[in-house]
Amino acid sequence: MTPRAVTRGVSGPGPAAGSRGARVTPQRRSAVTHRSRNVRVNARTVTAAVSGPAEMTASQLVLSLFPGIGLLDRAFREAGMIVVTGPDLITGGRIEDFRGLPGRFDGIIAGPPCQDFSSARRNVPPSGYGLHCLQELLRVIVECRPLWWLVENVPGVPDLVVSGYGVQRLDVTDAEFGGRQLRRRHIQFGHRNGWVIRPARLQLSHGRRVALAAMASDASRVTRSFPEHCRLQGLDRPPSLAGWSRHAKFMAVGNGVPLAIGRALAAGVLAASPRDPAGTDCICGCGRRVTPPAIQATAACRKRMERRRRQDARCVVTAGAAISGDCARAGDAIASRRNWRGLPERPGGDRRRPAEH
Repeated sequence: MTPRAVTRGVSGPGPAAGSRGARVTPQRRSAVTHRSRNVRVNARTVTAAVSGPAEMTASQLVLSLFPGIGLLDRAFREAGMIVVTGPDLITGGRIEDFRGLPGRFDGIIAGPPCQDFSSARRNVPPSGYGLHCLQELLRVIVECRPLWWLVENVPGVPDLVVSGYGVQRLDVTDAEFGGRQLRRRHIQFGHRNGWVIRPARLQLSHGRRVALAAMASDASRVTRSFPEHCRLQGLDRPPSLAGWSRHAKFMAVGNGVPLAIGRALAAGVLAASPRDPAGTDCICGCGRRVTPPAIQATAACRKRMERRRRQDARCVVTAGAAISGDCARAGDAIASRRNWRGLPERPGGDRRRPAEH
């Protein structure tokens, strides 16, 4: 129904006033005009709301894919967004059975399986399921056409490309936002207008106490209880997972996004804005600010840009197109790098390096 049709239906005179010869008093004419203006304003407001927000606002409808036990969902809900939980294998759902509708969601958040791209995979060959899930995720993004989307995974995840979206890649750790873990998480943020997020990081000090990352494999460790495992992820108390085995509980919580990271990302999404034309955004896409003429914020940013220049066969997953690059070795490329402190890898791995999934 168009605004004009709504206006006519509400502001038109009733049977008595609309009959031939009926007298319309000035007071009645004023009341009818006032109601008519109100309907016109409300109709325009409803039309604008349906067409989608022109800027980032807290009252957004967000679809969560591969939600797990919903740690990332919880962080975005705390920021005021309305999060709709999508399918996940632990709840008996399959993303292959999900179909999106255009214009229904303002944003999409997702944490697809990472095992095929993780350096923890070592010599285990990739199963191909990780790439399949990424392709399904991109299919849903194309079907829904949200204003923005955010995907969390490990640094070895392929580049995601969706036509019509500018994509920003950045690494984050729990310790940068007040947590205790140095486990590195990788974020890809896509926006129709090419906007970027700038999570507010803390300055890490050398004397700050950190802990071994909360991993999905922690069930085999006897030195950490399940409540402590949950506290490392930002949970005040363990979630109620009645009937779940010890291994399943540790895996579900360990695969989740720490709440400190999730809250920083949600705040970053709400504060998203265009890239600064004055050149104060770090060129690597980490979301940090720089002071010109500098173009990179940290030494890690310079190393990241150098690695990108050397990766000629970088794995890329494009929505609706064939996979390009050497995706079979996406995780191996991360495992073979020098660690975050610039030291050579030790046999069996270096525990000082930020852990991945």
